[in-house]
Amino acid sequence: MCYIFPCPQHDGVTELPLHAFVPQSTDREPGLILVSVYGQVRIWESVGAGLAGGKNFTTMELNLMEDEHVTNLVRFNVSWTSFLSVFRSNNVPLVYKAKTFLIGTSSGQLFRLILTPTGGKYHLVSRPFSRPVPSNSLSRFIPSFFGSSNIDPVVVTNAYVSSIALGKPSAAGGRIVWTLVGERIQKWELKSEGWENLLSDINVLALLESATKGAFGITDEFLNFELIDVGCERCVSCLFAVLKYFY
Repeated sequence: MCYIFPCPQHDGVTELPLHAFVPQSTDREPGLILVSVYGQVRIWESVGAGLAGGKNFTTMELNLMEDEHVTNLVRFNVSWTSFLSVFRSNNVPLVYKAKTFLIGTSSGQLFRLILTPTGGKYHLVSRPFSRPVPSNSLSRFIPSFFGSSNIDPVVVTNAYVSSIALGKPSAAGGRIVWTLVGERIQKWELKSEGWENLLSDINVLALLESATKGAFGITDEFLNFELIDVGCERCVSCLFAVLKYFY
């Protein structure tokens, strides 16, 4: 069998789109999402559509800046329960199971892409993460990797998102997400209500470079380090980063 899906096209762009599967019930084939580097999203409700050429799909465009491109697409392994602005006659909100994906970009933006089943089809909604707001609290002066810190929105929004890692569920019922943005590691809490809270934003490259040189006895001052990936082991508080070094 041959599955064919028309990819999003952009003039002069040869990079393949990012992809992710959309989980369904056990008796249905998964869906498919393709996201081009310049932010065009296409979704098929079932990969079976590819047997007929994949001509029927839903599409949307991310609101990217000029010269900004998509770097990551990550699917949550759980579904959010979304309370939408729809009510029954007794004023009880209707509950929908919405599937959530995260998208990172070359300028440090993070998007939440939500697929909500409506009338047997998926409704696509994308929204950038909430912008960090500098705090006047004591946490501005005592930054912590596991708590709030003094966060500069200019620094946060102008760096390349290299990696997104899912962490453990938060105490408030949301989910922790770690992102590698340039030389920084950010810790976000994604609330089930649909908004985000940036808990910490720490430049870790200098710390890891010093620790690596000390551990391996490296004395070469011309050796450079670069963070390339970040992960969370089994959704617990064990975070690891991948470095490479070069001259």
